[in-house]
Amino acid sequence: MARIVEAFEDDAHVHVVMDLCSGGGLLQRVVDQGPLSEREAAAVMRSLLEAVAYAHDMGVMHRDIKLDNLMWRDASRDPGHVTLIDWGFSTWVPAPRAARLKGLCGTSFYVAPEVLSGAYDERADVWSCGVVLYVLLCGRPPFGGGRTEAVFRQIRDDGVPAMCGAPWPAVSEGAKDAVRRMMTYFAQRRPTAREMLQHEWIRGGGDGGDGGTNQGVNSADGAPLADVKQEREPELLRRLRAFASLEEPARRAAAAAARGRCPDQTRGLRELFAAMDPGGAGAVGAGALGKALEQRGGRPDPQELRALVAAADLDGDGILSLDEFLAAAAAPSCRRPEPAVHPEPGPAAPAAGKRAPARPPPAAPGAAPGKDSGDATGAADQGGLFDSRSSSPAPSTTCSLPYGPGEAGLAGRSSDGGSSAGAALAADLAGACCQLDGVGTLAAAPRAWGAAP
Repeated sequence: MARIVEAFEDDAHVHVVMDLCSGGGLLQRVVDQGPLSEREAAAVMRSLLEAVAYAHDMGVMHRDIKLDNLMWRDASRDPGHVTLIDWGFSTWVPAPRAARLKGLCGTSFYVAPEVLSGAYDERADVWSCGVVLYVLLCGRPPFGGGRTEAVFRQIRDDGVPAMCGAPWPAVSEGAKDAVRRMMTYFAQRRPTAREMLQHEWIRGGGDGGDGGTNQGVNSADGAPLADVKQEREPELLRRLRAFASLEEPARRAAAAAARGRCPDQTRGLRELFAAMDPGGAGAVGAGALGKALEQRGGRPDPQELRALVAAADLDGDGILSLDEFLAAAAAPSCRRPEPAVHPEPGPAAPAAGKRAPARPPPAAPGAAPGKDSGDATGAADQGGLFDSRSSSPAPSTTCSLPYGPGEAGLAGRSSDGGSSAGAALAADLAGACCQLDGVGTLAAAPRAWGAAP
């Protein structure tokens, strides 16, 4: 995910400086060069699923995962360094799973069946990840060839991604299995993002295999079992361990800092605490904490769990209050440390953190796009070059995908009145598919910031 480096405020605006993502978007890559190799696709999916699993651990759902919202961090376009942007439709996931989300939002090709039914949870993000992998492998969406309503009908009534025709015969069974698992029609049978990280094909770096999870001493890519176990662990468990590793003065300082945070900054953790404390007693013990971790794929040793609770229990009463839980759960984990920004050659953006003593800079040029200014616009008709019934190009389509400050948008235009493959694919994957505006209506025009509920 693109991280916030610094924030500035003036009389009219709030300026947020984020990680610089200068490598362009994945949609641009597929349009220009066609499908990715299996190794590239597996690396992209691992990076994407790590971001999605992290967000889900923190009680946040993205709700608009698509190729348009995946950016490379730098010009090297390393498939393992993909950033998930545009969190404008993200929302907090209700702590009890019985309380489902109901807002209809997303982008038509990537919408899960349960979203169209009006009751869903974070596993709808996993479906969208499956659609992303499908497109990365074959260069076309799994459902298409008609108007938006027809796409919805295919998703709702069938929902089975077709894997016939080129290039699917040459795609490994492991890759196909990963797509099928993420695009499991019934959400309750669909794996979580963290479970998909253990899929043999994804963890093995696209080396094939027949799917499933590895049970051996080493992972498919040769990583020690300890590293694989760490990947299975939820972010909450890592943060509790990071907090327990601090000296007592540092833990108390962290608790004081947590008390000063705005409630909106810790809403996901507060939702989690409420789920562990259904009676409203205002405190949870090791048992409730252990169950919450198990629901997120973590199975800490009981002795370790008691030690983690003891470390976070600053008043020594044997249980965790809300303030103590927030202090421990807000501690950043130290997995895969990285530099705060990714410098790029070329015109330098203003250095993060440098501001005039009396006033902030008027803008934050060079910041990574954390929010698109709008989605691609285009006709509602979705026929195109990748319609399986025809190999001829689609009618000329023009679409522009704004990627944010400093990024060149994708324009699929034809100078001679015809249509290029890029224009057709851009129309298929972006321009022709309508955006759902969060209240169940279709928005063909660019959406405004904050349109989501």
